[in-house]
Amino acid sequence: MSFKYNPEEVNEVCEGIASFKILDAKDTDQHNYPLRTKDGENSIIRLTIRVVDANGGSALINDNLVSNAPWKINQLLKAVGRASWFRSGNLNPSQLINLSGQCNLKKKAYNGKDYMNVSSYVEAEQAESVNPPGPAKDDDWGDIPF
Repeated sequence: MSFKYNPEEVNEVCEGIASFKILDAKDTDQHNYPLRTKDGENSIIRLTIRVVDANGGSALINDNLVSNAPWKINQLLKAVGRASWFRSGNLNPSQLINLSGQCNLKKKAYNGKDYMNVSSYVEAEQAESVNPPGPAKDDDWGDIPF
């Protein structure tokens, strides 16, 4: 038995600024992901995002929002134009799906391999002053098969 895949989907992304779109957001407490913080008491939202760099390379990257790191939650919400949501102190993961913005990518070594990670999210006002790489409109994301 064989399965089909798109070999064009394997594009390397470069470090630096990239456009992103959130494809999925799950509360790890509700979905039993094996992610825990050091003290085991914090909630974690696992994001699956599609990134497109300035050269057109694209990739799927996972990023985690942790309840004891509100600065990162605030940074993400500012990047997707939803800064006002931060004040509530409560975030519904499903509200994040399909939101987009810009982020900075950086390689990180883990177990002898390099992985691309989101090092920071770019606030919407700052992103406007930078030439936006990759797709600028929702229609430009194409048919993502998931």
